[in-house]
Amino acid sequence: PTGTPERVVMVTFDDARREALRLGTAVAQDFNTTFLMHVPVGHVDHDSYTSSWEQMKAAQATGRWRFGSHLMEAHEVLHMESDNSVIHPLANRLWLAAPNRLETENEYDARIKYEYQRSREIMQQKLGGAADIIAYPMGDLGQETRSDMPEALTVNLREAAANYKTGFIQSQFGYAVNGDNPLLYQRHELGRLPGAEAVEYLLRNHPVFLAHRLRAEYAAQEGKIYKSKDALAQLRQDGYPTNAYNKVASYVYERLTGVRTTPVGISKVTKGPFHLELKDPYVGVRAEYLKDNLDSRNWRLLGLGGLNLTPNITVEGTAGIGRMQQAFTNNLALNGPEIRLDERTVGVAPAVKFPNGWVLLGELSDRHFTGKVPTDLNGHTANFDKTVIQYAAEAQIKPLLPLDVAARWEHDIVPSARAALKDTTYNAGTLAAAYRLFDWWDLNASGTRYMFSDSNNRNHLMAESLWLLYEPAGFRLGLRYEYTSADEASPDYWTPYKLNRYYLEAFFRRTYRRIYYNIGVRYGLGKESLRPEAKRKYQEDLQQLQQSLRTARSRRFSPATIRNFQHYIDVLLANPIEEPGWEPVLGLVAATRIKLGGHWELNGEVSYNRLPDYNSLNLLGGIKFKF
Repeated sequence: PTGTPERVVMVTFDDARREALRLGTAVAQDFNTTFLMHVPVGHVDHDSYTSSWEQMKAAQATGRWRFGSHLMEAHEVLHMESDNSVIHPLANRLWLAAPNRLETENEYDARIKYEYQRSREIMQQKLGGAADIIAYPMGDLGQETRSDMPEALTVNLREAAANYKTGFIQSQFGYAVNGDNPLLYQRHELGRLPGAEAVEYLLRNHPVFLAHRLRAEYAAQEGKIYKSKDALAQLRQDGYPTNAYNKVASYVYERLTGVRTTPVGISKVTKGPFHLELKDPYVGVRAEYLKDNLDSRNWRLLGLGGLNLTPNITVEGTAGIGRMQQAFTNNLALNGPEIRLDERTVGVAPAVKFPNGWVLLGELSDRHFTGKVPTDLNGHTANFDKTVIQYAAEAQIKPLLPLDVAARWEHDIVPSARAALKDTTYNAGTLAAAYRLFDWWDLNASGTRYMFSDSNNRNHLMAESLWLLYEPAGFRLGLRYEYTSADEASPDYWTPYKLNRYYLEAFFRRTYRRIYYNIGVRYGLGKESLRPEAKRKYQEDLQQLQQSLRTARSRRFSPATIRNFQHYIDVLLANPIEEPGWEPVLGLVAATRIKLGGHWELNGEVSYNRLPDYNSLNLLGGIKFKF
C-alpha cells in the first residue's frame, strides 16, 4: 500500500521474560515502535523469570507491546527415555512415565490440539484482544529435527490454522516475502550482536541482497565479467552495507582473476601458498598420434603421475615410448626405404600459481631416439642414436580483468623422422592474448616464430573474433584469419610461403554437469604465394633452353635435336609458372573431458586440418585416476 517503507522489520521476543519487558519498553519508545512478545502460557505465575499477567497488562497499556502465544508447555526441550536423545514436543510423541510408554497417536493429536487451543483461550481471557499470533517453540513443527510422527507438520499446521492467523518459525534469514504461508513466516535469532552488526547481518541476508550476490558469484564462476559487474553495480545502487558489498566484490574479483583467497568464515590461514603440503596425487596414461601428407606417422604412449607439493605448486612426471616414421625420400613415387626411429622418454612438468593468480608452467624431458636407418636408396643402413633435451617455459598472466596473456618458449626436435635424422631441432617463441569485449564476444590473437637449427624460420599469426549466440548449448560463430610463412622450402617438414587463410567457424563449447565438450568446424579459403626462387628457376630453365636452341641452330645440329629443344621451350611457354589461386581450407576439432565418479577423468581430442599442399590429423587421449 501507499506509504509502506521499502524495508520493514518486526522485532519479536520469546518467553515473556521480566527484564525484556522492563528494558524493552524504553527502547520501543525511543524508536517509536511496537515490539511483539510471545508468552509461554503454562509458565506464567509459576516461575520467577516469566512476567506475570499483571506486568504484561501494564506493558500492553504503554502501546509498545503486543503479545502472541508460545503455547503451553511445548517450549520445553525433552529427552527420550530410551536413548536420552533431545526431542521437541511438537514434533514427537512424549514418554508417559506412569504407564511407562510412548503416547499413542490419538494422545499426541489431543495434546497438540490442547497446546494451540488452550493457550489462545487463556491469552484472550488474561490480555484481551484477538490473540491470533504464535511463535512455534524452537521453530520446529516436525520439519527441523527427528520426528516419530510422520504427520507432525500436518497436524501442527491444522491446529495452528484453527486458532491463529500468523505463525513464526526460525531460520537463518528471517525474512517474509509475498507468497509465504502466513503460518510459516521466518524470523532469525540475532544473539548478542551489537546494533550496527545486527543491522548489517539483516541486510546481508536480505532476499534481494542474496539474489544479486548469487547472480554476481555465479556469473564470476562462469567467467562472465560484465554480468558480474552489472550485479555488483545493482548491489551498490540498492544501498546495502559497504562492508557486505566489499566482501562480495572481493570474491567476484578473486574468482575472475584466480587470486588465492581466504575462504569465507576463516579469519586466519596458517598455511601459505608455498607451504609444503603433499596432497591430491594422481596417475594416468596419455596417448598421442600425428599423421600428415609429408608421410610423417608419429605416436607416443606415456604414463604419468603427479601431485600438489603445496597449495600453489604442482608437479607431474612422465615416462613412455614412441616412434617416428617417414619415407626416406620426399618422392613417395619411388617407393624407397622408410625411416623408423624408436623413442624412450622421461620428463617432468612443474606448475606454479602465484597468489595474484598468475601461472608459470615448465617442461623438461629427455627424448632418446634409436634405430637402424637407411643412408641411401640402395638398401644401405646405419645405426642412429640421438638424445634431445626438450624444455619449455610458459607464463600466463591477467594484466586486466578482461585480458589474458600467455607467453611461451620451447625447444624440441622437429616432429619429422627425416628432420630428426638430420638432427634438426627448433626453438619457438609464442605470444597469445585473449580479450573479452563482452560476455558474448571474445577477441583472440597469437603469434609464433619457429627458429630451426637448419637456419630456416617459420612464422605463424592468428586473429579471431568469436560470438556466443546460444548460451544453453555453448554455440559460437566466428571469423578467423591465419598466416604462415617459412623463409626456405624444406622437403622434411611443413614450410609454406605466405599462406593466408580466412575462415568462418562454428563451435559448440560448454560444460554440462561433469562433461566438457568442444566441437567445431572451420571452413574458408586459403592462398599460398609462389616462392621467388621458383619463379627464378622457371626463367633460368627457359633462358637456358632458348640459348641451347640458338647454339644448336648456329652449329647446325641435327633437325631432331633442334626439334627437341623447341619442344621443351614450347612446353614451358604453354605452362607458365603462376601464382596459385584461392583454394578451400578446412579445420575440424572435437574434444571432451569427462569426470567419472570421484576419481576417474577421461579426455580425448581429434583434429584435422586441410590446407593448400598440406593436411594433418592429430589424435590425443588419456585417462587419469585421482586418489
